[in-house]
Amino acid sequence: MIRKVIILIAVSLIGFGAKANENPVRAFIKGVVTDSISGAPIEYANVSIFSLPDSTLAGGSITDSTGQFVISSLRKGNYFIKISFVGYGSMMIENIKINSNNEFKDLGVIKISQSSLGIDGVEIVAEKNPIEYHIDKQVINAEALQNAATGTVIDILKNSPSVTVDNDDNVMLRGSTGFVLLIDGKPTVLDAKDAMRQIPASMVDQVEIITNPSAKYDAEGTAGIINIILKKQKDNGFSALVNARADNQGGWGADASFTINRNKWSINGMLNHNLMQRKPNSENEREIIYAADSISSLYWDAAREMENTNSSFRLGVDYKISDKDVISIGGEIGKNKWQMGMLSDYTETSPGGDLSYYTTDYLASVPGTFYNGTFSYTHEFDTSASKLEITGFGMIWDGDISHKSYQYNSNSEFEIQDMTQGSRFSEDAFLSEYRLNVDYSDILFKKFKLETGYQFTYRPYTAYFDAKTYNAGNWEMDSLYSTDQEFTQTKHAGYFMLSGNIKKFDVQLGLRAEDFYSEFILDSDNYEDITQDYLYWFPSIHISKRMKNMSQWMLSYSRRINYPQDWMLGPTPMYSDAFLYQEGNANLLPELIDSYELSHIRFIAKKHMLSMTGFFRQVNDEIARTMYVNDQGILTVGWDNLAINRSYGFELGSNLNISKML
Repeated sequence: MIRKVIILIAVSLIGFGAKANENPVRAFIKGVVTDSISGAPIEYANVSIFSLPDSTLAGGSITDSTGQFVISSLRKGNYFIKISFVGYGSMMIENIKINSNNEFKDLGVIKISQSSLGIDGVEIVAEKNPIEYHIDKQVINAEALQNAATGTVIDILKNSPSVTVDNDDNVMLRGSTGFVLLIDGKPTVLDAKDAMRQIPASMVDQVEIITNPSAKYDAEGTAGIINIILKKQKDNGFSALVNARADNQGGWGADASFTINRNKWSINGMLNHNLMQRKPNSENEREIIYAADSISSLYWDAAREMENTNSSFRLGVDYKISDKDVISIGGEIGKNKWQMGMLSDYTETSPGGDLSYYTTDYLASVPGTFYNGTFSYTHEFDTSASKLEITGFGMIWDGDISHKSYQYNSNSEFEIQDMTQGSRFSEDAFLSEYRLNVDYSDILFKKFKLETGYQFTYRPYTAYFDAKTYNAGNWEMDSLYSTDQEFTQTKHAGYFMLSGNIKKFDVQLGLRAEDFYSEFILDSDNYEDITQDYLYWFPSIHISKRMKNMSQWMLSYSRRINYPQDWMLGPTPMYSDAFLYQEGNANLLPELIDSYELSHIRFIAKKHMLSMTGFFRQVNDEIARTMYVNDQGILTVGWDNLAINRSYGFELGSNLNISKML
């Protein structure tokens, strides 16, 4: 493992070595590119500098997530700059003079307007676009959507490209729930759906839909990443916002948020509470065909009552130490509780045709308390385009999980009689995750943006299982399934990325390496410990070409991974009733995902936009749910690497201002 960690650190240090080998010329120019209407920074705008009088290309840069660009290694002379980004057209900045080889020029904030787009005979009115297309992601501007004033993040996603949301608020990215949710670029301790229900739409600035993440991002997640960026007040002063909402199924929510800005200080906080209730019903049927061609069947009705409650308080503080140094600290504390009751009536037909009637009562409860904290420090170096960012993140979930199942004999009217079977499982669980990121960016060979970094991730999970079964009127300890377990995941990752303009193509190339080690320790003589140790490489390629006819082509490829989780590996079964239980598979392999995309975006008169995207995704060693009926007639649910899964699709989207067409 030590050898692999050394390889990973070497990957992240390639950029430092490449920069150190450059011939240093200290003159440089910097600036920030923003939207003229919203003031939002524009990422991945192309900035090129040309020398006079022959207009030869002298260097260039790509703006970062804050809209900032730096062009270094310039010599004494006269220059002009050209800034371009799809949907905005080109802007020229002339009469730039460098008087010495160590001069520094700050162009300040450069506002570019979409009205600068030129189509003969057509005037394009500048206003904030609901959707922006970047070289490696789609950005949803929440304020430009009509439903951003009420509801939650889920309501914003209902009208977002590549995302579908069903009636139960289950979110899918390109048809998959296997995406990673980030909030301001950081993971969350909660389930993705629960976390998004907590965030009011009015607090959201942007939503980034990243279907083919670059090598900079953690490689986990089948479908990609959804990153929620919260609003941050920029001007001095105080602001506050209160929201309330309710639905027709008994659910409701309320939140209050505030922001205080005082010179170098910024403080923001949010308090919220959400309650969701659902009462779905279902009808099910199962047949078992035996070798002698005899058939048994099981039919059942299930009535469920589900409730999900979340409450939390979030506080963040930013302090600008100097123009070059910013420190941020934040934290969140909250409680969540998911519970479900399910009453099922069974009719069983034996191979001989005899009928039996059962009723089962199933209760599940998952209450817990969660905490998370973040720390970040950003430093911009004085004499170059370099930026260093150090980020720490930690989260904890502490809770008690219980599953209770009771089975009763009943008559044909399903009137409950005597109790025949029962099981009680309780789990005292403690889940945590800790991350440390060190990221460095610079300008390489005058025109390429270099990004490199290292990430350490540690996820310890401990659980104490207590299992009891019902036997002849008494509850007895089940020693086979009562055990303690420890599950840890440790990951070291390094990445290296280059982006820039090559012969009118915007190109972003990246390579990431991850060393992953997991250990599953069971304190029981009935099971063996499980270890996994892998080293994987994850390349990413993004290419964009802007055409003269107000359109843009984008091509991308990335590799992703899904590591098996504890409930997929652990052998300890979890009963939902006497006819169904789930158990893990210690031999599971990770899923490796190859993803390809080709997109075409065309801007039409009066700010209409048409986008077309074709995608192909292949999941190797797909982890699939398996089911079989054991000798006792119990349906056993498990996991296995069964096949290669290929999915492909085509997305067509349009942004039309209907009022201006009429």
